Amino acid sequence: MIYRESRIRRTAVIRQKLAIGLALLTFGGCANQTAPTGAKQPKAVSIRSVLTEQIRTCTKTIGYNPDTVSVDENKIAPNELKWRQCAYDAVRSYAQSNPKLRQMYESLVAEDIAMTTAIQQGNLTRTERSQRIEALLDQISAAELRESAGHDKHERDVEFTRRMVQDLRGMR
Repeated sequence: MIYRESRIRRTAVIRQKLAIGLALLTFGGCANQTAPTGAKQPKAVSIRSVLTEQIRTCTKTIGYNPDTVSVDENKIAPNELKWRQCAYDAVRSYAQSNPKLRQMYESLVAEDIAMTTAIQQGNLTRTERSQRIEALLDQISAAELRESAGHDKHERDVEFTRRMVQDLRGMR
């Protein structure tokens, strides 16, 4: 019984990562971050917020919650396919905001579709799918962190150049 509860909790966490993990991983931030009152919210945070809300809407409208469902390892839960399709649409929409990593997001969706089909056919377990999704999300996270570091360096370079130009203009 304890093993089953632990497995259910672990599986719920991994499923949640599929659903909203992408939103939390981008640029090393988290979707719960908010800008100070009166400050403009960074674009990446607002985009993540949209993805998180889209996933929550999928959960509410479809009536399937991956965090609370309990189903056999080789079965698909009622409404799961419809929910996953909604989540795929949200991830694809989110991927449009990061063209450099779009292929990774598309691969995540394609592999999840293939693995879900394999579960239906009895060739894969939910746990195996969850482990693969976890590995893909780790790869995406690493790529997004690298992308963010490059973006941050570019921003610093632009700011440095702007200040240098201002200083040189002062030499007139």
